[in-house]
Amino acid sequence: MIGLDTNVVLRYLLQDDPAQTLQGNHIFEQELSYQNPGFINLVTILEIVWVLRNLLRQTSSQIALQLENLLAADSFEIQNEQQVFEAVFALKTGIEEFEDALIGALNAWAGCSHVNLRQKSSEATFIPRHRVSLASSEKVIMPESDNIILEERGFFWWLGEAVPKGRYAAPLGVPGVLIIHEDGRAR
Repeated sequence: MIGLDTNVVLRYLLQDDPAQTLQGNHIFEQELSYQNPGFINLVTILEIVWVLRNLLRQTSSQIALQLENLLAADSFEIQNEQQVFEAVFALKTGIEEFEDALIGALNAWAGCSHVNLRQKSSEATFIPRHRVSLASSEKVIMPESDNIILEERGFFWWLGEAVPKGRYAAPLGVPGVLIIHEDGRAR
């Protein structure tokens, strides 16, 4: 596993500096894989959000899309991936800012109640509880020549797995892409 610095991840996401982009692309495309993933810690995630919002003036939707792309990639290991996903969902849907939502998700993960000055009660309700298996409703129907009939990006868990109070998804859920082939194979 390779720990990734904020600048390396940003150069790859933004493709904005010719020399550093080449180096970043080499790392992401040649050195990282499912077997040898890049590790992105919470500080790096927060720095990425700060740069995208404050320096590049990206919208919440644009920031959420960038983070969803990182979460969906097989070549990354994201620290507290489920809590980052929950915070991305909160940002994307306008429930909370990413940083506040991440604090709440991490507190819930640690078994704590969570309160901030914008809440009216001391009982934490991080994200309204939903019993859904996908955070995204974006469905992409692929052409038949690829033998792929459906590609769905989202957060997945086993049917019937309980979603704890104050959580958006089941504890063993994973972000990713579900691909269903014409012959019924899924990956």
